[in-house]
Amino acid sequence: MKYPLLAAAFLLGAMPAFAQTQPVAPKGATTIVVHSPDSAKVAYTNTVKALLAAGYGIDKNDKEALFVQTPAKTIRDAFHLTLRASVVPATSGSDISFRGQFTWNSAITIMAKTDKNEVEVKSLGGGKTPIQQMWNEMQQVAQSIYPAATMTFK
Repeated sequence: MKYPLLAAAFLLGAMPAFAQTQPVAPKGATTIVVHSPDSAKVAYTNTVKALLAAGYGIDKNDKEALFVQTPAKTIRDAFHLTLRASVVPATSGSDISFRGQFTWNSAITIMAKTDKNEVEVKSLGGGKTPIQQMWNEMQQVAQSIYPAATMTFK
């Protein structure tokens, strides 16, 4: 009787190790590529659906070029994220590339040490800075399209 309980305790303790986590992007990456098993047109449709499900609107939508852009979505009180996704056919399936830009309210410009208030989203390799939080949001949306798909970074 002791051994089945011990085995169950071991398996329950190991469960978090089997949970799917987001891959860590290298510092400086600006593009997330999701490798889809589907055709480019199906992947494009799924990308648009995922953006809408994540609360984004659609600003530009080119079904022939397989490109979509969102209007800015407020992620935190003062930060606004715009996402762009394009789909290209691959050897098997298709690749969905995500890039993003974020802006912030003018009151924060002084803190950012730049006179521009628009920045390309990039991975900082972790942390809790606004830029990294925008990257994490973009990665979460990208991963929601095909949760089991391979994801690479450029």
